[in-house]
Amino acid sequence: MTLAVSGMLWEQSLVMVDKETRSYWSQLLGRAMKGPMKGESLEVIPSVVTDWATWRERYPQTTVAVFDRSYTSFHRSSHRQHEHLLIGLVDGSKSRYWFFESLREHPVINDEFGEQAILVCYDLPAGTAGIFSRKLGAETATFVERGEDLIDRATGTVWDRVTGQAISGSLRGRQLARLNGVVSLDLAWATFHPDSQPGKHGLPSRAR
Repeated sequence: MTLAVSGMLWEQSLVMVDKETRSYWSQLLGRAMKGPMKGESLEVIPSVVTDWATWRERYPQTTVAVFDRSYTSFHRSSHRQHEHLLIGLVDGSKSRYWFFESLREHPVINDEFGEQAILVCYDLPAGTAGIFSRKLGAETATFVERGEDLIDRATGTVWDRVTGQAISGSLRGRQLARLNGVVSLDLAWATFHPDSQPGKHGLPSRAR
């Protein structure tokens, strides 16, 4: 299936169209909302939304797709300063969210969602949020900040909060499992997930 931008928005969220059936798909839900494929869902693959400089530093041999675009000034500051952005997590009918504004105040959050122990973290220089599993084999890690470093309390290993990889310490080379965190505008998230609840420290101080 080949997906493209339809040029339409639905509840402040991008609408995709597939070239094979001309069905319309919700970007936020990954579900066909109109057309022959209505009701079908796309497989969700964990991803990270970050800036090019941060990505290239970690993966210098990476390749990148460059498309025609009408907006030429999308920088990391768009995420660092946007009070309406959040990162959310969905599991069946349940969902949670954490505002970027709150993550700037609490950039390392050990939380629970359903039966999962999760880490919600934020990298201020990159303006990048991520959600990872706290499970490391049979153990559940607890993470804290030490200066600018993200470490697990048990071993003091330093972890990259953008990639979830251990970069120094006894667990160097280990990788946290990235969960399907979705970056969204707050109004769009509330529309598609009206019963969603804030996670720990999920609301910025102005909303508490």
